[in-house]
Amino acid sequence: MEKRFCECCDDSVFELIKKPLQEQLDGTDNLGVKSMLQCTTYIELDEHGKELFDWCLDFLIFNISFNKYDSKQYIALWSFIYDFLNIPENSGYDYYVMSFLEWNNICEHGLGIRCAWLTNNMGRKLSNDRRNIIKEWVDYGISLDSSLFYP
Repeated sequence: MEKRFCECCDDSVFELIKKPLQEQLDGTDNLGVKSMLQCTTYIELDEHGKELFDWCLDFLIFNISFNKYDSKQYIALWSFIYDFLNIPENSGYDYYVMSFLEWNNICEHGLGIRCAWLTNNMGRKLSNDRRNIIKEWVDYGISLDSSLFYP
């Protein structure tokens, strides 16, 4: 599978992929991101990469129910990646993760890659523990009237 990046990605991802792989790996401490940088499919990922991927998948599953819960708010996948998963905003790594998810056909995006929707849950069900953790993060963001959410 070829690594493809949509032109709506931030320029930072295009700068990142110009670098040699070792320099890309040295630029992050996130073991899940390091795994994704070296792979193109979920099956190839190590346990750290699969954990990162699974958190993103769980968020996308959660977001379907959240939109029914609060139809005035929308939570961007990008916000979850940089705020909840602590992957630096506009670092290139954030857009790389979003692109990796699309390469594996679990989501697609519209006019901007920051907002994505679930297209394939891979047979995964959202556990109550994960749902509660993500919901707590969402509730905290709402309480701050956070810019993480798009009205």
